[in-house]
Amino acid sequence: KMTSIECSLRDQFRKRRLRFEMHKTMFRRFQPDFVFEAVKLIVQADGDYWHRQLKPGRDARFNEAAKAGGWTVWRFAETEIKQHPEACGRAVARFVRSHP
Repeated sequence: KMTSIECSLRDQFRKRRLRFEMHKTMFRRFQPDFVFEAVKLIVQADGDYWHRQLKPGRDARFNEAAKAGGWTVWRFAETEIKQHPEACGRAVARFVRSHP
């Protein structure tokens, strides 16, 4: 089941006609929220409680694995997504379109 913040980002990316996959298994055991394969960008929608309180070590291991594989990882916090969904969508679209 998708979280509300994942739905919000998904809607922003679809609105901008971006190509992405969701919850694709990568690096053997991780399933990032959004994968933009063509530009090696991973976008994570981090719930404020879960990621800030309980999972900082796991997030760091994921970031290290992604970086070692040549990927860029962007993390948007729940508060940021809820307050500025359009800005999050625009930022990702700018990145994707500037890396053909």
